Amino acid sequence: MTTIRTTCPDCGTIELTIGQVTLEPGRYRFDCPLCDTTRLHPASARTVSILVTCGVPPVGPITEDEIGLFVMELDVQAVEL
Repeated sequence: MTTIRTTCPDCGTIELTIGQVTLEPGRYRFDCPLCDTTRLHPASARTVSILVTCGVPPVGPITEDEIGLFVMELDVQAVEL
């Protein structure tokens, strides 16, 4: 079975199965098996390539709802600046 080694800011180095990792645009997501916290890590093109090669399914097309949420998040961040 393939394992993916990554880090949790609270727990340190952890190992995950393919099914525990989700690819998203520009990042990957997982729930830490030790502290049960959802973690997001940036994913470069190289990282995405490695994860897909290991068997993590690539992200599907972005929906209009996701674009709307992204735009709203950009607006919130602009207000915070």
